[in-house]
Amino acid sequence: MGSKFAYKGTPNNDLPTVISIFKKVGGSWKIAWMQRSTGQSDMSLWN
Repeated sequence: MGSKFAYKGTPNNDLPTVISIFKKVGGSWKIAWMQRSTGQSDMSLWN
């Protein structure tokens, strides 16, 4: 999941870690909680 955006004028383009918890409500899945952690844009670090 890539993210490209600006926060308070600072550009951000990285591959974050995203954790989500879903809950089934009335037969439909809803997002109950979501957290995003800053990731890396340099994939060479993954080796």
